[in-house]
Amino acid sequence: MNDAFFRNRLFADVGADTLRSVAIREMDFKAGELIVREGAPGDSLLLVGTGRVQISKAGRQGQEEVLSILEPNDFFGEFAILDHGPRSATAIALQPSLIGEIDRSALDADGERPQSSPNQFHQSRGRAAAVNECAFH
Repeated sequence: MNDAFFRNRLFADVGADTLRSVAIREMDFKAGELIVREGAPGDSLLLVGTGRVQISKAGRQGQEEVLSILEPNDFFGEFAILDHGPRSATAIALQPSLIGEIDRSALDADGERPQSSPNQFHQSRGRAAAVNECAFH
């Protein structure tokens, strides 16, 4: 696994041995390349290893509205892990980016997730829900 993923803030309190047991698929994206599309089925969490990623959502009158710009050590796609729903936003690489993908089944292997990550998931979901509420209602 690329060391950039070990440093991700999602895993701040997770031991190296536990991290090594999680399968992370590494993917390279060019600037402007689509990573995930809003509404597509989602079954994975994504980690930003290098580069920058724009997160956006279809807003009023169909205009794309930028929710955030993610940088190395950020993560996205956690809604798919938490609620098993479709992707809630679109992610596009703003520059060449290394993205790590953790499949839901890898996190649920042996019936448990890394112990410190659920809190991070729930905090992130609360922030994103607040942004969606303000921006789109």
